[in-house]
Amino acid sequence: LSLTFVPNDADGVDKKKHKNFTGYLKQYYDANYDPRGGYGRPLPGKFDHEQHKALHENRWMDTLEPTKGRQRWDAALGPVGPNCAEQTQLGPPGRDGSKAFCARRQQGNETAPVGDADGCHILSVGGNDNWVFESAVRESLQHCTTHTFDCTLPGGKPSRKPDDENVLFYNACMDAKSYKDAHGRHYMSYSDMLLAMQDTRTAGMLSAPKIFKLDVEGFEYDIFSQMVSASTASPGHTLLPQQIGVELHWGTRMTGLDWMPRMRSSAEIALLSNMMFQAGYLLVKTDFNPYCTSCMEVIYFKAICHSLH
Repeated sequence: LSLTFVPNDADGVDKKKHKNFTGYLKQYYDANYDPRGGYGRPLPGKFDHEQHKALHENRWMDTLEPTKGRQRWDAALGPVGPNCAEQTQLGPPGRDGSKAFCARRQQGNETAPVGDADGCHILSVGGNDNWVFESAVRESLQHCTTHTFDCTLPGGKPSRKPDDENVLFYNACMDAKSYKDAHGRHYMSYSDMLLAMQDTRTAGMLSAPKIFKLDVEGFEYDIFSQMVSASTASPGHTLLPQQIGVELHWGTRMTGLDWMPRMRSSAEIALLSNMMFQAGYLLVKTDFNPYCTSCMEVIYFKAICHSLH
C-alpha cells in the first residue's frame, strides 16, 4: 500500500523493538492503559499518506468497499426473516442498552420469550453500569432472572444496579477464552459464564439462556466462534442461547482486538453469517443506525435444532 506509520514519542514504548504497526500499537496500549479500551483516544502517531484511498478517516486501513450507508451490511448479512410474529422492546427504542426480541403475550400484561416452558434465564454482557435493559426485563419478563457480566466498573461494583434478587451481577467481561489480564480484569468465555450462572441459587438452570444480549464493540466475532465450536464439541454442556441481540461491527476502537487498526470486509461478515446459520440461527431482524455506518443491530433466533453438517 506504500503506507508508513510514524509513531509519536510515547512513554513505555521502544520504537526500535517493533518493525510493524500492530506490534507497536500493542506495546503502546499495554503501557498506556485506558479502561475505556480506546474510545476517545487518537492513534499514537500518524500515517505518512493521509489521503490514501485505503485509509478511512486517516485512522483505519480498509478494503476498497463502500463505507457509506448500509451497503456492506446488505452485501454480507444475507436474507433477513421470517419476522417474529410478536416482539417485545426491552428498554426505550433508540436508547443505549435497549434491545428488541421475539416474544409472545401471556395472560395479563406480561410477555415471555418464545419457548419459555422450562425456565427463563437471560445473559447480558457489556452494560457499563447502564441498567435500562435489566430494568425493562424486570417490568416485562417478571419470571426471568438476568445475569449481567461487566468487568469495567470502578472497584468491580455497580452503582446503579436495580435492587432485585432476580438481577445478578458478575465482575467479569467476555472473550473467546477465560483469563485475567495484566490489569487484573477477569474475562470469561461463554462456556464458563454458563457454569458461573449455574451456582447454588440457579442450579436448576439446565436449559440454555432464553436471551443473550451483548454489546462488546467488535469482540462478538471471536465470542460467537467460541460458542459455536464449544457447542459442537460438547453439546450437552455448552447450550446455545435461543435468541441473541447484538450490535455487530466492521470497525472498532477497542485496543484489545488485534484487528482494531483495520476494517472487517464484507467477506468476513458473510463468514460470520454462515457460521451462525450452520449453528441453527436465522437472522430475523436488523436495525441500521445511519450515524454509525460500521454498526448493525441484529436479532438471531435459534430456529433449527439439528446439525447442518
